[in-house]
Amino acid sequence: MGFEEEGQDLVPGTGRISGIGVAVGGLDGDVWTAGHDLLFPACSISKHVVAFGTLRLVADATLDLDTDVNAYLSAWQLPGTGTVTVRQLLATPRA
Repeated sequence: MGFEEEGQDLVPGTGRISGIGVAVGGLDGDVWTAGHDLLFPACSISKHVVAFGTLRLVADATLDLDTDVNAYLSAWQLPGTGTVTVRQLLATPRA
């Protein structure tokens, strides 16, 4: 019995599971996705992965949301005299 058959008990009264999908990313940046009746496509999944990783670092007190990102950059700095925080980067609308 596979996952789909076992998972049918999670959604009583249905013959299948809606909204289950899989996304696998390769080292080359390609992402393979598959699933049935997905509520939304797996687009730009790297944004979610980066946000999750960043917030884990915040939870571990490795990063601070309100610190200028230049404090964390060593080989390159954001140009200009303004301040850009980690919080601002995470809140930036994405296309």
